[in-house]
Amino acid sequence: MIGYVALALGAYALAVFGMWLGQRSFIYHPSPQRIDEARMRAAGYAPFPVRTADGLDLIAWYRPGDAGKPRIVLFHGNAQDASARLAIAEQAARHGYPVLLATYRGFGGNPGTPSEQGLYADARATLDALSAASDPQSGRIVLWGESLGTGVATKMAQERPVAGVILQSPYTSVAERAGEMMRWLPARRLVTDRFDSLSRIAAIDAPLLIVHGAQDTLIPIRHGRALFAAAGGTKSFLELPDRGHNDMQGPEFETGVRIFLESLAPAPSRPY
Repeated sequence: MIGYVALALGAYALAVFGMWLGQRSFIYHPSPQRIDEARMRAAGYAPFPVRTADGLDLIAWYRPGDAGKPRIVLFHGNAQDASARLAIAEQAARHGYPVLLATYRGFGGNPGTPSEQGLYADARATLDALSAASDPQSGRIVLWGESLGTGVATKMAQERPVAGVILQSPYTSVAERAGEMMRWLPARRLVTDRFDSLSRIAAIDAPLLIVHGAQDTLIPIRHGRALFAAAGGTKSFLELPDRGHNDMQGPEFETGVRIFLESLAPAPSRPY
């Protein structure tokens, strides 16, 4: 009997160690292939070079839009690369909004290995590059985070003044979701890349839109509702009753995004 107990404890300890050691392989699923440039150009995007503070050269993708409209920076989720988010971005781009599809280290052929702090560094560098390339009179930025990218968008909105924030299928924290998915492991304590949006959401001083599918089983809608409850200021919540995690696109979502973007304060008038 003692031998069986020891064997079980050893197996559990091995599982805990394996989860801790390989946790980033659970969080990040990047496409290692270089992004399809022909596809991006056909969709109206051009390469947008970004150099990070730690010396990585990344390629984001920019599509211009109408003068005076805020630029949307879309931080994508944990799999594939920016090219897989063309349909998401199109819901704003077709209404004339300039869109920058941000990129991360290790994704889409970019150098480096993803991590929480690494993604924050990539996002900061992306916003710095966009600000440097923008007309100061039309430099308003809206952050749009999708899935894992909601943690990146929330962190950047906590750090910088922005015109608005859209969180699509957000989580309260990666640690919280890991604990829900792996209840038999002490996952909440073991996760190092935590992306703790719940602790940051109240500090966002910009209009906020949270969009969540009621049928989302990857990140249940209760996460979006918890973030909405904790957020202050101007905020709205769009629940899509028949949508899950990866099928958000549609007229209701697009209309909600368009109404939110149109509600944002206009750019200050240019002095004469």
